[in-house]
Amino acid sequence: MVSLPKAKLSMIMVLLLIGSASTTFSQKLANKYKFYCVTEEAGRYGLKNLCSKLTSKDCRAFAIDTETDGRNRYECNCVGLSVCMREGEAFYIPFGHTPLPHLTDSESSGNVDQLTRETVLKYLKPIMENPKIGKYMHNATFDMAVLYNMGIDTKGLVFDSLVAARLIAKAKGIKRSNGLKYLSESFFGETMLGYVESVYANGCNHFGQLTLGIATPYAAADAHQTLKVTEVLQRRLRKRKLRIKEETVNKVYYGEKLPKIIEIYEENKYKCKNDWQRELEKPIVQKKKAPKGRKQEPRTNRVFDAAHDTARGVAFARAARKRKRKEFQGSRKRRKTR
Repeated sequence: MVSLPKAKLSMIMVLLLIGSASTTFSQKLANKYKFYCVTEEAGRYGLKNLCSKLTSKDCRAFAIDTETDGRNRYECNCVGLSVCMREGEAFYIPFGHTPLPHLTDSESSGNVDQLTRETVLKYLKPIMENPKIGKYMHNATFDMAVLYNMGIDTKGLVFDSLVAARLIAKAKGIKRSNGLKYLSESFFGETMLGYVESVYANGCNHFGQLTLGIATPYAAADAHQTLKVTEVLQRRLRKRKLRIKEETVNKVYYGEKLPKIIEIYEENKYKCKNDWQRELEKPIVQKKKAPKGRKQEPRTNRVFDAAHDTARGVAFARAARKRKRKEFQGSRKRRKTR
């Protein structure tokens, strides 16, 4: 029998306890609300029907959240999107899940087919790039960068619940966590799944390795609770008593903070490195015609040549200063001898 260190055994016990607790939390929210997994293009709960609801007159805005295989917004890949239009139901659209074998053996829902990235882009890209359709997000700078990395340039952001929660807490002079999980529990008494509880407790390294049966309650709850938290924060922003530097919180948020979020996104979205953007970033090299009688010498590395020229210039200037210093010292010696 292999003996494990006490620290490792305690960590394993914690993860097992978290895993058992996460199932109860997901069952509570899933029993209270309706969470759907969109795996077909057509049908009642298909992507086509969902997008028609998002573009209808009844839907002025909706909450959206991204699920990724990493934490770096500029390098990670999006594996699914969750949307919520009204309280009581939310949808998760997976397109990049590769469940681990030990999860697919125990979960029959892990073998469900999922949509392709191209199909999701075909339906959701026009909606996300339409500025007339409002979008609610929690930590919009992350989600918008992930969507841009996917090929969607998001327009129409009307609310970021994370920034609004921070602003209200600052106006009240309260130091608290402004994460979605904490806001959901403090506002509604509804405990949400955490990343550790859903991913690491199931033996996965990132969200894309989960089965759809495990991933759907977590992802759909994020979009659903974002919508609920947004409605509460919008009401609180309208209170005139809350002020920051003699300005109402509502005016500060919509006049300064929300435009700043969009400005940060526009400035940093080009840091995203994906295949289609790398093609756009390739420099256009124009070959200059060499004069007659002379052969054109190719310069393979302009950066190295520039650095080399700069080094030569610095060395030349240093030698010139040294030569002048010696001449000055020689003149001083001649004066002393006289």
